[in-house]
Amino acid sequence: MAVEKFEETIAGDYSTDFDEVFARLKQAAGVQSDVELSQELGIRQSSVSGAKKRKAIPPSWITTISKKFHVSADWLLYGEGTMQRGERQAMGSGIRVPIQFSGHNEEKRKLMPLETALPRLNESGNLTIIKNSWEFWFEESDLVGLGDKTNLVAMRMPGNDMYPLIKDKDKVVIDTRIGDVKDIISGALYAVSIGKMFLIRSLSPFNDKIALTGNNCEVITAEPENIKIHGRVVLAITSL
Repeated sequence: MAVEKFEETIAGDYSTDFDEVFARLKQAAGVQSDVELSQELGIRQSSVSGAKKRKAIPPSWITTISKKFHVSADWLLYGEGTMQRGERQAMGSGIRVPIQFSGHNEEKRKLMPLETALPRLNESGNLTIIKNSWEFWFEESDLVGLGDKTNLVAMRMPGNDMYPLIKDKDKVVIDTRIGDVKDIISGALYAVSIGKMFLIRSLSPFNDKIALTGNNCEVITAEPENIKIHGRVVLAITSL
């Protein structure tokens, strides 16, 4: 979420949520008093008192606590999702993992690469895969339970059809083993094509057709035989 949007909300009706956000800031920082919070923020205690009088949370407070304590900005602002960045959250039949690390013991993280896929079709009408490009590296723990790694490819999300679940240019991992319409899981995300058009959409049976839905786009319905499935999205790594 852009800072400008956050500041505009504070100037409007955001004051009704001040006490809740203020309490979450203290909880995330592990403090109880205003003085302790000001110390963690690196500001004067009088600045905290002033914010309480105005019933307005400065955007810099969210940024500071989020970075310092590895806490989700969405959780601080709205109480949504998990408090800690990097915790797994259900995403249909896949997983959403914010791409943020605490900085602690990072030297112990085991990384492995996945082959790169491009959001376009090759001359044969299949997913374009760049062999041995190794642009995308992942923690091995994030790939546990996703099956044979040789069937997984990674790409940048093309566009904002699935925003805010997945944003443009976020990393997604696709299991290329799943390629038959009859095997789809209703509501799960798939990399598909209709003709030469490549999409990442949620698929659901609709009468005798398949509905392709997103969060910021019109629903497309198509005959099953006109949809080619290139794989299911099993992991998304998105920035805050």
